[in-house]
Amino acid sequence: MVAVSPLPRTLAELRHALAEGQRHFPGLRLFDLDGVDLDLSHCVLRGGCLREARFGRASLAQAEVEGCAFHRSLLWGADLSGLRGEGSYWQEADLSFSLFQGANLQEADLRGAALYGANFSRADLRGADLRAQDLRECQLQGALLEGALLEEAHIPEGFNF
Repeated sequence: MVAVSPLPRTLAELRHALAEGQRHFPGLRLFDLDGVDLDLSHCVLRGGCLREARFGRASLAQAEVEGCAFHRSLLWGADLSGLRGEGSYWQEADLSFSLFQGANLQEADLRGAALYGANFSRADLRGADLRAQDLRECQLQGALLEGALLEEAHIPEGFNF
């Protein structure tokens, strides 16, 4: 039987686990985390809660964050390319200038998130909640928006669904 390491409870414990090569943290719950420049790429964080965290310039590229909550977190300029975030929660998060190229955000809740300059090229946003969002300054080339909730959203001129 393989011993399972307990989940990190602090940023220091998380950094230590990452330095040891651990990438599997399902259900991780850390609040008010200062993770600027943190590398969580390829990590499994499914079902976790990283509310009110600061992840500026961090990498969550190819991370699995299905059902994970990022309420009121700051992810400006973060690399979230290839992220698997079906059913994730991003309410009131600052995602300005973040890179979501090829990310899967099906059914994600992005209500109230700051999306200025975010790159959603080739992202899957089908069924995502984007109500009242201003997407005019976002890059949406090849993005899938079928079934997304777009009531009162501002879509770039000429964008084809």
